[in-house]
Amino acid sequence: MYVLFTAIALLWYGPVYEGPIIDAHTHPMLDPASQIVAAPHPPEAYRAIVRGSQVSRAAALTIAHKGDLARTRARNDAVLTLAQDSEGFFFPVCSVHPADGLSALREIDRVVFGSDYPVDHPLDAIRAVVELGFTDAEQAAILHDNAAALLAGKPPNDGR
Repeated sequence: MYVLFTAIALLWYGPVYEGPIIDAHTHPMLDPASQIVAAPHPPEAYRAIVRGSQVSRAAALTIAHKGDLARTRARNDAVLTLAQDSEGFFFPVCSVHPADGLSALREIDRVVFGSDYPVDHPLDAIRAVVELGFTDAEQAAILHDNAAALLAGKPPNDGR
């Protein structure tokens, strides 16, 4: 029976992957203002959808809005709390808006670099970070260290 099901699945769905999956790009709705599609999409809804599948972890991304640093910090805090409350299922991906300039530095210990490829060229995005005038230590944090800590499962170096 399994062979028949697998054959039908291959014909209908294509090859079947049976290993673990990490979803590195989700936007769980952490508050009503973070709803980005028509239907509400709280973290619990995502977990219910993938329950029983091979998805073992998922990123929880937040989108920073220009000029609202208080909202940015609150959303970054919410993503960090979600990661803790989900017992490691969700891993946090905090953000700042590049146009917030020096005021965004208050979040620097929780920011990882992202080029937004193919929207932006990766080398242009790196150059933009370098040209913002960060110290060598700040550049290292943004371009490498914060992401390395995240991938190693370590908490952010929250400088508050």
